[in-house]
Amino acid sequence: ATPANMANHMCRSVFKMSDIVISKAQGSWIVDNKGMPYLDFTCGIGVTNLGHCHPKVVSAVHEQVDKGFHFQTNIGYHQPGLDLVQRLLTKVPHGMDSAFLLNTGSEAVENAIKLARVATKKPNVIYFQRAFHGRSLGALALTSQAKYRQGFGPFMSGVYSIPFPVD
Repeated sequence: ATPANMANHMCRSVFKMSDIVISKAQGSWIVDNKGMPYLDFTCGIGVTNLGHCHPKVVSAVHEQVDKGFHFQTNIGYHQPGLDLVQRLLTKVPHGMDSAFLLNTGSEAVENAIKLARVATKKPNVIYFQRAFHGRSLGALALTSQAKYRQGFGPFMSGVYSIPFPVD
């Protein structure tokens, strides 16, 4: 399989910047399937702070995978989640006393919209132009770049964009 013969079979909502086929990554470097290294200036999601394959992260992942891949949170609690919420509660301002653990940024954005509507009792949302909030339909409503939005409307109503205030 190559990008040339598989591109028409890949979901178009995932924008590709190149035809590189990445085979591995370490620290700030990615390596394609031909062995060519590239300095990763994109800082892929989840690697911005630590780099690719940070030993502590790899170790923690292996330790968890040995216990289980996924624990459905609707059915019961899992200890790492309980421990994380306990740690988070020591870091947030007084009065913030609950956490909602999610898988993706789009889920966080969509739930933030719901929470804002409940808290303010107002239906409208304002976002900064040129922002990327995700690929789900609600998050796309708050994403201004046409390359992500094209063909997926209509989007939810009550959404307004404003320029990002820069000096």
